Amino acid sequence: MIPYFTLDHDQLFVRTYEQVTVTTTRETTTHKVKRLTYQYFGKDAPTALRVFKCESGLRPDAVGSTDDYGVAQIHLPAHSKKIPADDKIAWLFNPENNIKLALQLFMASGWNPWVCARTLGVI
Repeated sequence: MIPYFTLDHDQLFVRTYEQVTVTTTRETTTHKVKRLTYQYFGKDAPTALRVFKCESGLRPDAVGSTDDYGVAQIHLPAHSKKIPADDKIAWLFNPENNIKLALQLFMASGWNPWVCARTLGVI
């Protein structure tokens, strides 16, 4: 009997004729960051991923030396009023929050807020 596999979001189903075994799988952090970046940035996602990889190594918990946090290294002093939470750092460490705020900044200013965009020759 040959098992077959289907992937349904957070669960991997391994099926055989006699039994069904369900095993949960975890989405890796890097995969989640890439998925969210494509979800929010669309056609600009490849460039966003290059910039974010340079900025943070795609790490949601990255902390820069100039008060920058998360995947997109959002500069907290400049953007704290845009963060709808008391614990602003924890909010920025959430990759979806961080990427959504990065998209807002990108829509307003292009790649100008990111040092790595200049380093990579994006701007």
